[in-house]
Amino acid sequence: MRPNIRITHALNGRVKDYAAEHGLSTSEAYERIIETGLETLEAESQEQRDAEPRVEEDSPDAQPAGDDLRERAEAALDELDVPGRDAATERKRRQAVMWAWDYLREHGDATSSEIANATFGYFWDTDLGYSLHSRYPGYGLWDGYLRDTLDELPGVEGPPPRGNEWEFVDEDE
Repeated sequence: MRPNIRITHALNGRVKDYAAEHGLSTSEAYERIIETGLETLEAESQEQRDAEPRVEEDSPDAQPAGDDLRERAEAALDELDVPGRDAATERKRRQAVMWAWDYLREHGDATSSEIANATFGYFWDTDLGYSLHSRYPGYGLWDGYLRDTLDELPGVEGPPPRGNEWEFVDEDE
């Protein structure tokens, strides 16, 4: 489905000029401009994500300094095998695991689907190696590594076989 968008006469004129200069039809010019602009925006977004840690004040990642349990969870995660096609993907996936751990810690308990969907929803614009076009996009991430890795971290009590409820048990209390 193509969206209906309003384009000013001035902008349409610029696109027609571009098309004429490059021997393209107006439709081809619009397609090239949109694809180029989208690729540029995606690259800029990826550069920003790679340069800055993704911690927002209302995010579960925003834990207090000196949080011993979180430090232990990060150390445990460092010892686990988190698959990734390259170092950047592996690093992003480790961030996603810690985000899920923080989410469960903040909520106390959650279902598998709540954790998977919340994590994928937070990282939807990050290339974790899973398709956004799936009917259940969080489940590639969940089944691929998040479920098994999360279950290995301190404070996490996974569900029994065929279960669905996860709990966070604060080992420091």
